[in-house]
Amino acid sequence: MALSHSFQVGDRVRTIRKHGDLPKGANGTIIRVFEAADCSDVQFDGRPGHRLVAHSDLAMIEQVVESAQV
Repeated sequence: MALSHSFQVGDRVRTIRKHGDLPKGANGTIIRVFEAADCSDVQFDGRPGHRLVAHSDLAMIEQVVESAQV
């Protein structure tokens, strides 16, 4: 089984697929991490409140930018 990135509070992330009413590519900031459940609370830019999102649905923004440059 592949190890996922260890997300931390303050990490900037982007959704890699649609999540409810959030489109693919929505940017946000991790505000709480639940390692045992492999998910985090994310405050998405320009949206009230926060969302619980599985780590498999998130990518670090820095990683996305690096991939785009290749």
